[in-house]
Amino acid sequence: MGRRDKLRAAAAAVATAVLMWLLLYAQTPYVVYEPGVAIPLDGMVQAGAAAGEPSAGRFMMTTVTVSPANYWHAIETVWNSNMDLYEKKTVMGSDSEEEYMSRMAVIMRGSEDDAIEAAYRYAGIEYAVVPQQVAVAAPLPGSSLQEGMCLSVSKAAQP
Repeated sequence: MGRRDKLRAAAAAVATAVLMWLLLYAQTPYVVYEPGVAIPLDGMVQAGAAAGEPSAGRFMMTTVTVSPANYWHAIETVWNSNMDLYEKKTVMGSDSEEEYMSRMAVIMRGSEDDAIEAAYRYAGIEYAVVPQQVAVAAPLPGSSLQEGMCLSVSKAAQP
């Protein structure tokens, strides 16, 4: 192998490494939504078991994964119908990644509460929602409230 062939091989190796780095590691201004895990809720949710009825299926908790998109993920969304590509600022707005994750955690807790409420209604179990605190998410400009503050709810205000 001559010197020229060695230089070509080295240049090809460097070009390949740069291309792979761009495809796999260089970040884009996008995020990818794709299916996450699906976890069986057998131990937490039962339907028909109290009446001795056989179960016709399984309850599963499903998730959606949102991750920063590298160029490979961005290209993959063209043919993968399970992946959607969105601009970061469209999804996150002006929030930092930490603020966005905090907001999603609050939404997830609300979704869990809604699911529990739906199960109680379906089962005919009476319940009452008794608020204990109110969390400030986005205070109005000029307000004395600050984001993240928790305010206790007085017993007089409760139903």
